[in-house]
Amino acid sequence: EGETQELFRYMAGAFTRDNAVLLLSGPPPDDLRLTLPRGRRVPVEPLQDVLPTTPSWFRHGFSDVIAVAPVRRSPAAVAYSYCLQAELVAALRFDLGVAYSPQVTYDPYDVDTALLILSTDPHPEHVQKVADVLGDLVRSLAATGPTEERFDEYVAVARRSLSSSEAAMGRAHSEALELLMSGTVTPLEVHLTELGALTRNDIRDVAAVVRARLVYGLPADTDLRDESVVAAPEWSLGSPVAGRRFTPVGAAWDDPTAMVSSPLGISLVRPDGHHATVLYDTCKAMLAWPDGARRLYAVDGISVVIEPTLWQDGRDLVSAVDKGASAVLVPMPPRADEDIPTPSGPAAPGDGDRRPRRLGSLLLMGAGICLIVLGVVSGLESPGGGGLNRAVPIASGLSIFLWGLARD
Repeated sequence: EGETQELFRYMAGAFTRDNAVLLLSGPPPDDLRLTLPRGRRVPVEPLQDVLPTTPSWFRHGFSDVIAVAPVRRSPAAVAYSYCLQAELVAALRFDLGVAYSPQVTYDPYDVDTALLILSTDPHPEHVQKVADVLGDLVRSLAATGPTEERFDEYVAVARRSLSSSEAAMGRAHSEALELLMSGTVTPLEVHLTELGALTRNDIRDVAAVVRARLVYGLPADTDLRDESVVAAPEWSLGSPVAGRRFTPVGAAWDDPTAMVSSPLGISLVRPDGHHATVLYDTCKAMLAWPDGARRLYAVDGISVVIEPTLWQDGRDLVSAVDKGASAVLVPMPPRADEDIPTPSGPAAPGDGDRRPRRLGSLLLMGAGICLIVLGVVSGLESPGGGGLNRAVPIASGLSIFLWGLARD
């Protein structure tokens, strides 16, 4: 019920006349009525720089070589996206035959900024070659800009897309998006004037910015030849939070791996000192499954996964993060039983310290050894009829010893 009310509150604020534009491919019907209430314009959340340096790269679990960079919205940035895609298609598809459909998407994000999103669609056996070609083309365009032939090709294509009747629907979509973002629409004549003033140097300047801002996603065993592209941090920068420590189920009492919970956030701390930290005041989302699993996302893309079945006092841990990140909770559907992980070893005591359990195990093992020794001594003292006297304590001692060993 609470989730439904939250959804209706969001709808009441977002689905208003101020946040909607209707696109039609023909005249509107006479009886069409849009009964959206008046509301408040919901602004686009500004982008944040979260990496300490760019250009950079990170590993992902896919076979594609991808990249993304923020740029200032401009005719030159649109032209750059066209030129880079044309060069990628010519090199990767037609010249080398190692990728079928490389793409560069110019995606307006807000009034001032667009994202250039690159994907290469490489053949699995030629991923490294695709990465090499992409890096070379990015450097080449940043150094010299597009060739005169490619530039003239773009200008002709762009002029047709602006002026032809076939492109009217595409222009309508762009104008609708601009109206939502800025509240105004740029006249067609202004676009044509800007296109006429565009130069190759304008595109080269954008290319230099893109090269400096790109973040690459690379498959395993794939590298970039450009030494200026550095590895993005795989773990959180700064210090982890300080608070209550939760240890893995079945861990030794001195195991340094821990989940640390505080009123400020949550940190997964590894034995090597690296940590993944999500602070509640900048947490972007917390996915919540009915079985108690949680995934929290930090503003820098770092995430912390909590499986309550794998941590001692796991339910207390979940309660703590639910309290801290309730404002960004996203309910998820139930998982199948086989998707819920279970600890590989026996559960440890709920207080997070394994020392009492180990002490009990040692006592059991010691008691077993004493019974075994007692059985041997009984046999020595009763050489004629000590079989039963010897067998019972030895068997009992062996069982107790093995029980204590299994507990440890």
